[in-house]
Amino acid sequence: MVPITGEHQVAADTDRLFAALADPATFVQAIDNCDEVVAQDGNQYQLRVKVNMMGIQARQDVQVKILERVPPSRLLYDLGAITPAGEVHATLALDLVATTEGTQVKYAVEGTRSGVLASLGDRLVESSTKRMIADLLKRIDQELTTQA
Repeated sequence: MVPITGEHQVAADTDRLFAALADPATFVQAIDNCDEVVAQDGNQYQLRVKVNMMGIQARQDVQVKILERVPPSRLLYDLGAITPAGEVHATLALDLVATTEGTQVKYAVEGTRSGVLASLGDRLVESSTKRMIADLLKRIDQELTTQA
């Protein structure tokens, strides 16, 4: 998979956004069809997500590990999932930069995929990944804005 990078502006300040992104419970509210989070230790957890892939719906466990925390400016995640269509493994780096409008989130994703998933075109994977990250950040920002 080619590296995927992008930026997204959110209204929340860096401290609140960092705390939300480091809290596994945030993902249950912010990810569509995420049913539960199972904590495995302080930096590792599992998300149970309902996915619709090529018209087939299934529950999927996504392993998440926070590899690096630099409050309030950086988080590095290790993500992995094994599906009937193949495996996905990725790292996601989030760099948070304070702005007058809130926080600029710069992200970078690098990973591998195997099985049928490997046959998906890089452009499709890139656009889907960018859309998922933007949706996640928008939902977290809405939740933080509502709480303010």
